[in-house]
This record gives sequence, C-alpha cells and structure tokens, in this order.
Amino acid sequence: MEGLEYGEPEILHVVEFFHNELKGREAVRPLKGLRLGAHYGCHSIRGSFKGFDKAKNPGMIEDILAMLGAEAVRDYPGRLDCCGATLMAVDPEIGFTLASGKMTQSQEAGLDALVTPCPYCFEMLDSRQETLAELKGAPSIPVLLLQQAIGLAHGIDRRELGLNLNMSPVDRILRDRE
Repeated sequence: MEGLEYGEPEILHVVEFFHNELKGREAVRPLKGLRLGAHYGCHSIRGSFKGFDKAKNPGMIEDILAMLGAEAVRDYPGRLDCCGATLMAVDPEIGFTLASGKMTQSQEAGLDALVTPCPYCFEMLDSRQETLAELKGAPSIPVLLLQQAIGLAHGIDRRELGLNLNMSPVDRILRDRE
C-alpha cells in the first residue's frame, strides 16, 4: 500500500458551512429592506450533526440573512414547525394543513419571504402554493433556497440562481434588486 493517511474530515451542515464562510464578507447587493424568515426544516434541527446550532432555538440561518443585509425575523409563530412534506405520502391532508399553517403564520408575521436550506421543504413551500391556496386558502409568499438568497446578495444573476424556476411569487422581492 501507499501508506497515505487522510486524518478525520470535518463534516459540516450546509448552514454551518455558509455561516462560517460568510462571516466578515460584505454582500455585493445587500438584501436591505427585506424581512426574511428562516424555515429550518426537520433535517436541519433534528439531524445528527453534532454541535450544529441549537435544536430548540437555532439562529444560524437568521445570522446568515443578517450578514446578507436583510432584516432577519428571529421569532415568529410556527418558525420551527414542519412544512408537511414528509407526510405527503402517508396523509396529504395533514401535509397540506401543516404547509398552509406555515404560509399563513409567515404572512401574519409580515415576512417578505421564507428562506430554507432544505430542497424538500423548498419543493413543498414553493411549488405547491397554488394547491395550498385552492385547498386551504393559504396566502402566497415568496420562498427561496438559502443558496439563492446568498447568491442574490452576492450579485449572481437571477437566472443563474434558478429564480426563474421558482413557482412562488419571487418577483415581489426581486423588483428592486436588478
């Protein structure tokens, strides 16, 4: 054998990675004037990443949003609630009820958008808004992936970020950003 040693790799959650990497960096196009709320998702706060944020009161996503120049809303009703995506295969009614509640509470908190690191939560909250409105009367609110928010604040073109593929009304928050 070659006798190579690799040591122990450092495994970071994507939120932890960006939290560390963005410290001290200025946003090229700060998200000033936007009230953004974090949607952590179950895998972010109920996962097995040791030392990653606090499960009962996480704050890393809000820290990132503040680093991006947004007003990070650190507490609103339903902030840590499930989006309902994991229930869709078992009981769609409950899944839609949870997602609808999340959208309603976000609107009532005066959020301009929800930001999530979880692709599964993003899919539930972004692409199912029409269904949520029809079935539950849920309001429509822009939803961004955390990576999209970071890219937006750092001057990456909206098409490169895939914002043209978002199904939620992201144009509401993009009008003054170009």
